[in-house]
Amino acid sequence: MGFYDGINFTKKANDWSIYLRIDAMDYSHAVRIEKKIKSMKSSIYIKNLLKYPDLISKIFEETKEHLTLPMAIGTVGAWFDPRWAHFKIKELQKCFSFFYFQLHTFYILFIMKDICCYILWSEKLNKFYIGACQDSLQERIKKHNMGFYEGSNFTKKANDWSIYLRIDAMDYSHAIRIEKKIKSMKSSIYIKNLLKYPGLISKIFEETKKGN
Repeated sequence: MGFYDGINFTKKANDWSIYLRIDAMDYSHAVRIEKKIKSMKSSIYIKNLLKYPDLISKIFEETKEHLTLPMAIGTVGAWFDPRWAHFKIKELQKCFSFFYFQLHTFYILFIMKDICCYILWSEKLNKFYIGACQDSLQERIKKHNMGFYEGSNFTKKANDWSIYLRIDAMDYSHAIRIEKKIKSMKSSIYIKNLLKYPGLISKIFEETKKGN
């Protein structure tokens, strides 16, 4: 549509589709991730982000805004114990690190959920794999490459699975219906057309919104 007046580059085409999504802690964090990737000035680097999920984890950590802790904490008053007038920074950091770990774990488990149907691609097998997700998609891809899922014997045949296409769903049952719909087509050409023609994705989304 060329909606954004300030983005002349994207106006040169109308077939843009999602290649990779990196979830952030907040908008400012997302902007820092964007700047980090742009600073690399490399399409190969972008392709490697999709190929090696660990690179995404590295960028995520590098672009987080870490709080600067005070070197000492002090106060006055008869009630205050002088022994704590200058609390050791290492002890404070330990407390903060534990709190941050708990908060980050909560964020991963309960907030940062990827409810979607996903399609993976293996260069080694020259094959697609279709699945549904209700947790972290990046973690799921890692586990596929590690052979973690005992029921997925097909994905155990390779360890180079990377995301080809992601279709966000309303809920997990919707994601499963999308997965079944795509699998029922039994066609790699159909999967390639999903990436090529975004209108097909919208059609599947609408057709599978309600269960049979």
